[in-house]
Amino acid sequence: MPWDKAHDTPKESAYPHYAIPQFSLPYFGICGIGGVVACATTRSLLTPLDSMKVHMQSQPKKFQNLKTTAAVMRREGLSFWRGWTANAVGFGAQGFFRFGL
Repeated sequence: MPWDKAHDTPKESAYPHYAIPQFSLPYFGICGIGGVVACATTRSLLTPLDSMKVHMQSQPKKFQNLKTTAAVMRREGLSFWRGWTANAVGFGAQGFFRFGL
């Protein structure tokens, strides 16, 4: 909270209706929503990389290095995005409980 130096008292907030009391139920709800957005987004965007890693571990002859794996990804297209919804839901729930509680 900004201070009024002349009177050594806290100033009235410019946006008092936006203030959410810390450690209240709405505060934890907002933190939980932030966790859902952060975790679900990042994990969903990393789905192709995780899929590539799994393919490289399970089929080392076909996926020998990153260059051949990238070529297979271009050829197969959207199949590397399979499972992004499960990742979004699972990691979104994890983010809600991790950041909201």
